[in-house]
Amino acid sequence: MKKEEKKEIKNVSTKTGSKKRESYIAEVKKTKKEKKNKVNIFKSISKYFKGVGKEIKRIKWTSGKDLVKYSVAAVAFVLFFGIYFKEFGKVMKKEWYVVNTVSGYEYKVKEKLDMMIKNSTDIQESIFRVIVPEQTIVEYKDGVKKEKVKKMFPGYVLVEMIMSDEVWFIVRNTQGVTGFIGSSGKGAKPIPLLPEEVDRILSNMGMSRLDLANDLAEGKQVKITDGPFKGMTGKISKYDLEKKQVELLLDLFGQETSVEVELSQIENLK
Repeated sequence: MKKEEKKEIKNVSTKTGSKKRESYIAEVKKTKKEKKNKVNIFKSISKYFKGVGKEIKRIKWTSGKDLVKYSVAAVAFVLFFGIYFKEFGKVMKKEWYVVNTVSGYEYKVKEKLDMMIKNSTDIQESIFRVIVPEQTIVEYKDGVKKEKVKKMFPGYVLVEMIMSDEVWFIVRNTQGVTGFIGSSGKGAKPIPLLPEEVDRILSNMGMSRLDLANDLAEGKQVKITDGPFKGMTGKISKYDLEKKQVELLLDLFGQETSVEVELSQIENLK
């Protein structure tokens, strides 16, 4: 014990007796032990961080240039796969788009696109039909009946295609094309026409949005996209292009049932 502690114990012993003295000695020892434990804890912590510092010094850190390079590569990787899954994760289907052309270039644009479709199997899988909307007008001049073919929408061409960055670029950069209708600009892809809009335009030309040889073949499975049977699939039983109706056989409550729907309410199953 230190001199001060011995002196203090002696004073306690003189004033209060042996029991008080023993109690005081025990308290002093307890205090000293607690102080010692605290010192040991601080020593352990200090020793731990010294060890960590030594290990850090052993690590061979990447240079600043390499760190930037790896960071850029990681960001590029994430962006690439993000765009990839955003683009190809969608259900790709044929839809109709309106393409704006230079006035008087409608048929030239159609000719160029048709030629590209004919010469490229890749484009054949993405662009299907190019149509200049037109209708036959009956005129009477000097009592003589004359039929005249007139463009329904001068300066516009309809293109049936599966939208993708590549196809969008090809059509936009075709000579005579000035852009797509339904695009807000700034890199935004255009919005396709609604099925009923396409049906209304094509029916005036005696055509159908669906491929008559394939999509409307008897026994063909199609999906209903609108109406009370929306989301259901059925087999084509028969169709009437003049009335724009299709008769389908649906499985209702375990029984095959015939229903009629509009042409605009069905789409071909992929």
